[in-house]
Amino acid sequence: MAEPTLSPPDATRDPRRSRAGRTGRIAATVVYLLVVAYMCFVGFYAVIKGVYFPAEAEVAELEGPLDHEACVDQALALRTEALERAAHHVRTAGEGSLDAFFDDWDKRFKTLSRRCEKPLPADLERLRYGLETMLARFEREEGRRARRVLSELGAEPH
Repeated sequence: MAEPTLSPPDATRDPRRSRAGRTGRIAATVVYLLVVAYMCFVGFYAVIKGVYFPAEAEVAELEGPLDHEACVDQALALRTEALERAAHHVRTAGEGSLDAFFDDWDKRFKTLSRRCEKPLPADLERLRYGLETMLARFEREEGRRARRVLSELGAEPH
């Protein structure tokens, strides 16, 4: 078996060509990495926007910014709607699902928060999640009991 030998470097090779080839490979690698990084950034941005802010951003851009008074009025309307819907849900002994209401409320809140120059009160969103949690607990614990009372009395919810 023959042993491998190390051959001396090729004396006929031009060192300038070798350097130019190395520079070309480095440049191509940098361009490739920049293209990959750009594609990753654009892809992640599109996914995040599509998942978390699908239509709210477009609606906010189409409708344009609101002045402070209009933002306050609409935020108060959202607050009132959430509280009235919660009261109605308790009064009717938890009849019907609240998922559609809260989905619509969330979309309107996100659109409004994008349209207002000043941030909306954080407690408005906390109120919404607190109401949802409270109503889910009501449904689990007291909703059945309230419906049984209505059923046993032969009454309908108001």
